[in-house]
Amino acid sequence: MDTYKKIMAETEFSHLVFENMMEEIFVFNENGRCVYINPAAERSEGFSLDQVRGKRLLEIYDVEKEDSPTYLVLSTQKPVEDMVCAYLTGGREKIKTSSAFPIFNGEKFAGAFCIQRDFSQFTDMIDKNLELQTQLNQQKNHGGSGVYEQHLIGESESFRYALSLAEMAAQSDSNVLLEGEDGCGKTTIAHYIHDHSSRRHAPFLLVDCASVPEELLEHLLFGTMGQSHSGWEKEGILSRLNGGTLYLKNITHLPGAVQMRLVRVLDENRDFRLICDSKVSSTDIVRKSFLHMDFFYNISVVQIRIPPLREREDDILLFMEYFMHKYHQRFAKRIAGVSQETVSWFRIYSWPGNIRQFRTCIEAAMNYAEDGKQIMADDLPANIFYERRDEQADTDGTAFCKRKLYFEAREKERDEIVKALSHTNGNISQASRYLGISRQLLYYRMKKYKL
Repeated sequence: MDTYKKIMAETEFSHLVFENMMEEIFVFNENGRCVYINPAAERSEGFSLDQVRGKRLLEIYDVEKEDSPTYLVLSTQKPVEDMVCAYLTGGREKIKTSSAFPIFNGEKFAGAFCIQRDFSQFTDMIDKNLELQTQLNQQKNHGGSGVYEQHLIGESESFRYALSLAEMAAQSDSNVLLEGEDGCGKTTIAHYIHDHSSRRHAPFLLVDCASVPEELLEHLLFGTMGQSHSGWEKEGILSRLNGGTLYLKNITHLPGAVQMRLVRVLDENRDFRLICDSKVSSTDIVRKSFLHMDFFYNISVVQIRIPPLREREDDILLFMEYFMHKYHQRFAKRIAGVSQETVSWFRIYSWPGNIRQFRTCIEAAMNYAEDGKQIMADDLPANIFYERRDEQADTDGTAFCKRKLYFEAREKERDEIVKALSHTNGNISQASRYLGISRQLLYYRMKKYKL
């Protein structure tokens, strides 16, 4: 013990770091006796350093040796990384990821330390979500409606085609792969498919593969049934869906081992439906091998591409009216519409964040717009008017204003119309031929520029 006290005293900075880390730190000497745990570990485990100092590892935890990464390191003197541990402590279920490493004093083995991250709250949230889904479905059975259905806005041809495929998918039980950029409405379509399928009375559970650590995904999906030696086992999500739908977002982040295990489950068990989504197109998934092909074939029986907002110009006004009506109910003021200049900008802007970005843009504008007046271009978030000319260079931090270019183009267009009308003595038909546009379009532009 004196050796470790000396190390801690000589490395005061390291000790300070340990004391303030969110991760849990455990240190054991070469005999497997506890030397140190940090405050995060005390809070999580429910015991103090004074209570466990000097105790052997297996006195503190009632687990099998092969279930303890620290014990494995003490036995082999080799690191064990990203091991999922499920156990009971103080009557509470704990799900953690653990990495343990050997400690050497020169060439002599001196013990092991372990770093743990507690995901118990995350798995608890999954459990509560499943319970909530069951309750919501019971309410739906008594006359409720799908909460996402109201957001299926759009009359553009590309969106109506995607929705028709979703309607078709809802009538079958095949797995679905949704493709599309962030914010384009993949989650909405996934909910629509579930809510109109024969599984609509069972849970719908979303798991974002990009936000869950890889080492935890397998445990969440499959649980520890038949794998745990600690006497405590837990069912995974797939065992608790009760005939529902599992929606895996950002499927290209799913670890390869989990992909292949899911393939076996999908081949043997049809007690749940799988909907996946990806920002990567199916073409690139195949070309660049983002997924195992056996898994890709399984999940992509029905492929639906959700178009980005820039391909849905005809739907811009529908979204604008919908979100304005929504935020009128929240803000204590009434906005008298949107100026023509602003509508024009809405139509030509690329909307890289898609519907999600458009929604927040309207919300921001309604904060800035004057009560009783229209939303003007100056009320919009500044970021939609500015972008980098060269994202890799641009070391001086300058940006150019797209709105300036927009106004310059409008001014040039107006001058050309004035010139054409002057050249033809105000004859609309001749002026339209001179400009190479239709009479209807010329009338529209004359009205726009108040000519």
